[in-house]
Amino acid sequence: MALNLIQNDSVKCGSAIYALTALDDSVYFGLGSGAIGKWKPAGRIPPVGISIGKSPIFGLSATGQSVASLAQDGEIVLRDAGSLEILFHAQTDMPCHSIALTPYFLFAGAGNHGIRKFDLSGQTAPQDILSRKINARAIAVDDELIFTGWGDGAVIQMDFFGENPTHHTPHQGTVFTVAKTGDYLISGGKDAVLKVHSAGGKLLKEQAAHLGTINSVAVLDDGLMATASRDKSLKIWTLPDLRLLAKAIPAVNERSHSQNAVCWLSGAQMLISGGDDGVLRSWTLLWD
Repeated sequence: MALNLIQNDSVKCGSAIYALTALDDSVYFGLGSGAIGKWKPAGRIPPVGISIGKSPIFGLSATGQSVASLAQDGEIVLRDAGSLEILFHAQTDMPCHSIALTPYFLFAGAGNHGIRKFDLSGQTAPQDILSRKINARAIAVDDELIFTGWGDGAVIQMDFFGENPTHHTPHQGTVFTVAKTGDYLISGGKDAVLKVHSAGGKLLKEQAAHLGTINSVAVLDDGLMATASRDKSLKIWTLPDLRLLAKAIPAVNERSHSQNAVCWLSGAQMLISGGDDGVLRSWTLLWD
């Protein structure tokens, strides 16, 4: 059987799309203009947006009924996922590029301070839980573990206190995306290589996956994974063997652009993508 990636719908956002996350039937997007927005593609409901600053939104993360955004200038905003009203606000003192949200804590890649941990209850002050003199460009969380990718190619797993770090097989260049699902940790970055590690740190598979930087990885529960790349393509893979199933190159007026972010819409085999052309697209997986 062959898998096809079929475009369903698209929405122009007016600025490059750098971050995506999904919660229930909604997709949240972060723009180069500093705005964030919410879109329900299944119901063809037009997106709603809020301008929160002039610095690009480089990170989004959602859990429960909340969505957090991270701007390049270090501004962190936690909002109600429904109303988009502000629940929590913080400002770091340096540029940031990555964010991960849990019900009680928020983790941000805080410039040259490594990983900064915010207590959403406000009972404790922000803490730098793993200090490295280099940017943390990617963060994912699962249970009580944090998975991080760094500007020097390192992929490091640790607990919520920054203790018991495990160093996985590094990349050749900056790691821009990490994802954790079940027993697998997936990473990708500037070297255009995908790496799959076991939860215990063993390298299971590595493969040259794109012709340019891998900007984003998103995993579907049934063992499928999507990647977005600077080579302007989207690809669908199997896990953990990284068998390529489908590829698409989105285009506007026959011109293609870097694809910066992908996410799966919860509860459906619908993929959402965004890139430098500022167009949100929804895709369906169709087996022949």
